[in-house]
Amino acid sequence: PIGIVIIAYFACWFVWLNQQAKETISIIAIMMVCTVLIHAMLEFPQRYAYFLLTCGFLLGIIQAQTPVLKGIVLNKQVLRLIWGISVILLVAIWRDYNVYVTNSNLLFKNKQPNAEILGSNQIFILTQFEQRLKWIEMKPETTLSDADLAVWGNFVKNKATPYNLRKYAQLLAYNGKVEQAEQQIFILQHLYRQQITLAELLKNK
Repeated sequence: PIGIVIIAYFACWFVWLNQQAKETISIIAIMMVCTVLIHAMLEFPQRYAYFLLTCGFLLGIIQAQTPVLKGIVLNKQVLRLIWGISVILLVAIWRDYNVYVTNSNLLFKNKQPNAEILGSNQIFILTQFEQRLKWIEMKPETTLSDADLAVWGNFVKNKATPYNLRKYAQLLAYNGKVEQAEQQIFILQHLYRQQITLAELLKNK
């Protein structure tokens, strides 16, 4: 939910900036930002995170071309409320992330993910981390329906790390989807240059 709000906000802001880009500098800046966005969508977007500062600077240049902006003056009580909510959200996000890191480390050590921070081991805001914990905890020999396999397939596509590709290949193989498992091995070989076969992967589980 938070991600959708952030994406919607930046999409609206980007469209507005695109409409304001009338000078040469602004047009060049918007084209440079578009280039980064297009490349990010063609590859793994998180690998382009180091361009965020540069893109923010370029977008600021575009917005600076519109010196007169309509605005509203917020009441001090509203500002204090916003600050209070922001602090609570930051603490909650910090807590959720640390719960995920601690419990994922426990799972990799074959221990129960029962670490608690601030009196609970539940993840409330960063819900995607809950799915990652379930993925780490899942055994490759688990029998799943085609629908569940498709869900985990989308998860792996979103974060195609060597660990995820290996585990998903094992999961597919144990569920009788050998051809699809071979596809994951193919991706692993060409994306990460890891020379391994499905038979070797199942043997070294």
